[in-house]
Amino acid sequence: MSKFHLLLLDSSVVVKWFRSESTYDKALAIQQAFLSGDLDLGISELTLYAVANALRYSGDYTADEIRESLNSILDLEITVYPFSFDALASGFKEASTRTSASMMLTW
Repeated sequence: MSKFHLLLLDSSVVVKWFRSESTYDKALAIQQAFLSGDLDLGISELTLYAVANALRYSGDYTADEIRESLNSILDLEITVYPFSFDALASGFKEASTRTSASMMLTW
């Protein structure tokens, strides 16, 4: 896999690191590519809230397990970006021109 400068992840990808859902294997492959240094990853700070919410409402995780899951994301030292409406709007504009990339991120 060629190295991307930076791949910003949708929360649905990060949730799949903890839940065996469809395309779980692809989400883990992205994580593995990051861990092996082949890919740089970033997330919005809102991703942490979305992941916590998804795990909580799955009914499969206790509060302590959710906290551990969030800590494991932070332990990866993925860049966490503050929410910015301008960046969000820019991302949608970019994604509309690169359908395959946006599909890879959101499945």
